[in-house]
Amino acid sequence: MRKFLEYVLVPQHRSGKDKIFINLLGYRPYNLTDATELLALYLEQAKIKFAQGIGGMKPTNMGNASRWKLKCVDEFS
Repeated sequence: MRKFLEYVLVPQHRSGKDKIFINLLGYRPYNLTDATELLALYLEQAKIKFAQGIGGMKPTNMGNASRWKLKCVDEFS
């Protein structure tokens, strides 16, 4: 969520993401409710792509997760 609050929903951020999320889509700057909503949307999209195997990420080729990240194992035929 921090990424949305400190990056995406920051007016005049050097990334220019504010022009999309704040100006175009109407999210509010530094707004916790909007950041929570964006996080939920992001996670839902990731779950769908994961289930569809987009980008080679399938439930069958996931390795062990560490404290900081999920490990993906790429299998070559």
